[in-house]
Amino acid sequence: MILSPQKTGAVASLTNIRKTKPIRAAVLHPIHISVTEMEYQAAQKTIEVSHKIFIDDLEAILEKRFRKKFRLTLEGKAEQSSYIYDYLRQNFKLSLPASSKQKNEKESLLQAHFLGYEFDFEAIYIYAEYKSVKSFNQIKIENRILLDLFADQKNITHLRYGQVEKSSLLRTGKVEEVLEF
Repeated sequence: MILSPQKTGAVASLTNIRKTKPIRAAVLHPIHISVTEMEYQAAQKTIEVSHKIFIDDLEAILEKRFRKKFRLTLEGKAEQSSYIYDYLRQNFKLSLPASSKQKNEKESLLQAHFLGYEFDFEAIYIYAEYKSVKSFNQIKIENRILLDLFADQKNITHLRYGQVEKSSLLRTGKVEEVLEF
């Protein structure tokens, strides 16, 4: 199941507050982590993706990358979306490796179609879909999210393919992994 914040009770209230005023933790979070959930939908031939990233970390990397001040809110969504999606296109990639049987076949980089994002207290959930993905037995994940900002950044990735779920931990020194099914 793809990560998604629950829109009930306190979380719904905090999400509504985030529309106008960013929520900041009283103390900076001591770990730097992102979580990406993916699920292959065989019938639709798509991979659904949800990235969960701390808002303050994403703001910091966008400021560094684009040399512009960022305070992510729902009111600024139209302008902010292109920066967020550009950053993710550069730093999160999925590709299908060439099969060993086809010598002239090249690795196939999949194209993300971003569907939107929403806030949940101190995190942002960014949704994407990769279309026209035929069944596969290998997929290469490259995840460089926030690695150029934090030396201790960890990027956890989960992929559900049918009844099988595989995970990877990517970080500085190990930015990609091929998962086999």
